[in-house]
Amino acid sequence: DMLSTPAFEPAKVELEKRQAVEAIRRRPDSPAGIAGREFRKLLYGADHPLGRESTIETVSRITREDLVAFHRQYFTPSGLILGVTGDFDKPAMLDALRKTFGDWKPQPVTLPAIPPVTASSAAGSSRSVNILSRDLTQTHLRVGHLSLKEDDPDYFALALLGDILGGNSFTSRLFRDVRSRQGLAYSVGSRLVPGNRGPGAFLLYALTKGSSTHQALASMLDHMERLRQEPVSDDELQSAKDAFLNSFVFSFANAGLIVGRLMALEYYGLPKDFLQRFRDSVVKLTKEDLLRVARKYLHPDRVIILAVGKDDDFEKPLSTFGQVRHLPLKPGG
Repeated sequence: DMLSTPAFEPAKVELEKRQAVEAIRRRPDSPAGIAGREFRKLLYGADHPLGRESTIETVSRITREDLVAFHRQYFTPSGLILGVTGDFDKPAMLDALRKTFGDWKPQPVTLPAIPPVTASSAAGSSRSVNILSRDLTQTHLRVGHLSLKEDDPDYFALALLGDILGGNSFTSRLFRDVRSRQGLAYSVGSRLVPGNRGPGAFLLYALTKGSSTHQALASMLDHMERLRQEPVSDDELQSAKDAFLNSFVFSFANAGLIVGRLMALEYYGLPKDFLQRFRDSVVKLTKEDLLRVARKYLHPDRVIILAVGKDDDFEKPLSTFGQVRHLPLKPGG
């Protein structure tokens, strides 16, 4: 009943709205949260579904009638995926599900189309350097650009390349150099954000002292460029493969994880054997494969850079990386 005919009790709706508004008011308390949200706006555009964020105004406008209408339009058997796992008799379970949901009438569901990303900074031919000034002792750095979708044949190679750069925390280049050797960052790394409904992103991040912001950023960009200039070592390639294969088994550690991953694959329209293809593709990757995708998909000369911190403390101006924009932090941002 809660799924098919929720009550949306007015008092509970108002309680949820107040809690959401309070959470928005507290957003400025988290510098990392600011960096994440503002970077997504720069990457996808502030009005794009992948970059847009809720505001006190938008949450306050929501009515119970809006929730009822949204549920009526999108919560229907035609738009849901149900996963069941455990020790049961399959025919008996299917019979029980039909009895439970049999009266719930299906109707066509058309999800809103996700528009293309048109943010000028994301599609630019040069770096976009952005500073959001906050009175902090540390600087939160975000560096990156749009990337490929998860169903792209090159996704597997780029994912492994990201592990070598900064994904495998203790063995990655960024960790060993920027953090351990130079002592520039408390945390540093990279990750490939898979694109499904829209484009993905290749992201580097770091938390550094204000007085080492420029040097940390320069080192991150140098490592990104180095991947384009020369192949990774044999040891790096094998270590990254081993780490991936060792972690791969944990994707199937229990029945709940398995059914959850299968549901995600179906939701995003990926083949059921996608994870096995991922594993098989990673095993076959060569240094030449990684160099090719690095040159094709990594663009340190066209990245979006965001620094959240006290720019007066930066040891050098970030204008050496490109023209700087100072971003305002809107209330509740």
